Amino acid sequence: MPVQMKNEISEENSMFAGDESDTEPYYDFVLMKMPSISAENFDRLGKIYLSEDEKRLLPETGIIRRKEFLFGRIAAKEAYGRFAGLKGYSDMTVFHDLWGAPHFKDACVALTLSHTRAFVGAIVSDLAKLRTGLDIEEVQDFSDGEAAFFMSAKEKKLLKGRNAVLAWSAKEALGKYLQMGCRIFDSLRIIECYGSTEIYFLFEHLEIIPVLVREAFGHFFAFACDAAHLHLFADANLQLQLFQLPAEATAHLRDGGGSRNRRGKGN
Repeated sequence: MPVQMKNEISEENSMFAGDESDTEPYYDFVLMKMPSISAENFDRLGKIYLSEDEKRLLPETGIIRRKEFLFGRIAAKEAYGRFAGLKGYSDMTVFHDLWGAPHFKDACVALTLSHTRAFVGAIVSDLAKLRTGLDIEEVQDFSDGEAAFFMSAKEKKLLKGRNAVLAWSAKEALGKYLQMGCRIFDSLRIIECYGSTEIYFLFEHLEIIPVLVREAFGHFFAFACDAAHLHLFADANLQLQLFQLPAEATAHLRDGGGSRNRRGKGN
């Protein structure tokens, strides 16, 4: 059964409403829980999902880093396979460029990844039509000192008492859209923030790339893309649907599974 993020689109957000008659699937979005996993089952999933190049890049130590590496690629490859209508994963390679942005080797698609301790998400999109930036953040409280690290007093005022993590997540998503990550945080200045359950951010000199932030599952989900396509990530066009990884991949995993997100109503 589908699990939906409860959000609204008000008239003030209509500039991002888009053309609802357009039903072409520009992207596929996969959201997964980060499961508990034994070393043996980790190796089993690695054999299913990782290419030989990725196996060589897999961190040798640190269970958290290893899980992020593996499940980030699982989410990316599930999204790619469904977007392109393909099966089979081990021969596909995800690599990071010098700025840390993820890409598929020898594939003309756009890829964005994000993870927390609980979730990992990936969006694969048609490179010629849509580029996105995704960020997922756990809902928590930042101290004034922590918020001051990435947000000016003027930006804090624009939040009007909203959680500062919203601004962090919006900047992360925009940095990923620009494929420069948090390195450009000092250059990303919020000039407008509005909305209730769907929060919209506009940035100085980058007004054509707004960011939409939604809350679900105790996390914020931030989506950055061009203004003409931002409606794709609103509740009216994006549903979270439960899915299971292949049986051979989940046979002995505790808390396995995840959510496949597909643009369009009724998908």
